[in-house]
Amino acid sequence: MKLLCISPFNSDDSTVINRTLPLLQKLTENGYEVDVVFPSQGTDGFYKRFDRLNHIFLNSPGKNRSSHFFDSVRISFRFLAHPSVGRIFYPLGGIDDLALTFSSVKKIPDRGYDGIYISKPWLRTTGLGTRLAKRWRIPLILDLDDYDIWEGSFLLKNFQGIVVASRELENLFKNFNSIYIPNSTNLTVFNPSNYPPRNDRRCVIVWSGIMYESLRLEMLLDAFKIMREEANFMFLGKGGSRQKLISYSKTLGLEERLMFQQWGDKEAVPRYLSKANIGVIHVSDNLYERCKCPGKLFEYMAMELPIVASNIGEPAHVVSRAKCGILVSPDNPSAMAGALDFLAQNPEERHRMGKNGREYLLKNQNFNILGSKLLGFVDSLLNNQGEMATAQKSVS
Repeated sequence: MKLLCISPFNSDDSTVINRTLPLLQKLTENGYEVDVVFPSQGTDGFYKRFDRLNHIFLNSPGKNRSSHFFDSVRISFRFLAHPSVGRIFYPLGGIDDLALTFSSVKKIPDRGYDGIYISKPWLRTTGLGTRLAKRWRIPLILDLDDYDIWEGSFLLKNFQGIVVASRELENLFKNFNSIYIPNSTNLTVFNPSNYPPRNDRRCVIVWSGIMYESLRLEMLLDAFKIMREEANFMFLGKGGSRQKLISYSKTLGLEERLMFQQWGDKEAVPRYLSKANIGVIHVSDNLYERCKCPGKLFEYMAMELPIVASNIGEPAHVVSRAKCGILVSPDNPSAMAGALDFLAQNPEERHRMGKNGREYLLKNQNFNILGSKLLGFVDSLLNNQGEMATAQKSVS
């Protein structure tokens, strides 16, 4: 079987590196040949780690004003009370996306593909994938890890299968041919045994991710301020709200206990997590956040960090099943502070929950298990499509 994957990104901190490529690599270990199309080669070179996949690089034009406009609209609506409004804009892009869609059709030769696998339902992926699938008369599969498309969108009629990353997405797309396959992480890279034992004398609490201003990360500092236990806090990642958080920490008198670490190389993340004692996940109660399957959750679990998370969406589902942390009401600094204090005061409980988290991934949610689920779904879809095509030929 041959599969063509169309990727919207070529960066080292994206859905592609953390989800799509690891899952597709597992297909290649079971007889599939997979080609992955990237907009451009970029500079990260992360694709070299997935040497069983074939890589195709397009010459994507740079972003223009229209692209930035749609990006702004998407991000703005994402965190409003009705974030589903933003889904209207998600399939859209700028002139660069249109140019990539139309110019790339002729650049990708027909190598006898049996199906097309799309990561993210954006114009640059959906537009190109739909045109190729119709031209070659093969099925189209969508990998959905965010609420990036409205479940009533006319674009969904082009897809024969949908892979969803959260239970909330599974419920939203239950009327489609869909399968729930959550995220995970590289359990060899994210392994606490690769690093010295943690220092339990003074807790380090970590939040990891992209620091969008819309995430309201100031709430974490509010919780940190009212904690009874002395602890340090680390923001690990990048994003535009860093200066705002630094300024707010000074207002609260926390600047001496606050650390910021840039990702730089994504492979440095487990090293920083090995120095932390508690991982935090803060999400607000809206549809977009309930649909997410945050990668930080599985990185914390793999590194045996106990987790304090908002009782929302996929973090709530996984933490409760794995018994690897404490769930608190969203946007509630007092509840967050109480949970952090409890774990800071109880190192044995931290160790127990941390061990539970990694053990859960090893037994239930590693990429071998998830890849097998994807293999079964894709096999069934492509084989059924092949049988239908054969029947149609015999009738004609």
